[in-house]
Amino acid sequence: LIVALTLAPALAPLFAGEGRDMPGSLAFFLGFGRFVSGWWPLLVLLLGGAVVAVIWGLRQGWGRVVFRLPLFGPLVRDAALLALVRSLALMLKAGRPLAEALRGLAQADAGGPYAADLRAAVTALERGERAHVALAEGGHLPPMVRELFRVGEEANALVPVLEALSQTLQGQLDQSTQRLLRLLTPILTLVIGGAVGALVYSIMGAVLSINDLAF
Repeated sequence: LIVALTLAPALAPLFAGEGRDMPGSLAFFLGFGRFVSGWWPLLVLLLGGAVVAVIWGLRQGWGRVVFRLPLFGPLVRDAALLALVRSLALMLKAGRPLAEALRGLAQADAGGPYAADLRAAVTALERGERAHVALAEGGHLPPMVRELFRVGEEANALVPVLEALSQTLQGQLDQSTQRLLRLLTPILTLVIGGAVGALVYSIMGAVLSINDLAF
């Protein structure tokens, strides 16, 4: 934006005064600057609308698309699972009934990957059945989580089991995050370095072209 709104308009008159065509990179930035200057209210509205649409879409279930993305999908899913386990442990520790806690979590994240299993568990509890049976039938929760939930529910010790499980999930999430960061660091370095290099090359090309105007 600095190049498009400041540098390009300052260099353009030099080429126009000599009646010579400006370099393509300078013409691009000049046109981009004119577009931003003329349509910035619409661009701001579009950006705000996009943010609102994304937030609304996540609440309506579009978040499931994020869970299917490569690299980031499993990480987001693990983070959602950790938040679920921690929240359930806190609600049960505060004295909330299991059915009420599961219903609240399902309503809070209606578009999440585990909401359907939570609703099925609530229905099972209301029928006098065990919640872990419905969670096992849903199949969205990892097997380790389902098994530990079964043990905690049958032993009437869900809170300590969920607290221990949250610590395990936190460690796994930290390891996954570190692996992703180690993978993304060289990729981002190449992408950002290439973008900065292209920007500097285009600017220097336009600046050096000014020397041609004197000869």
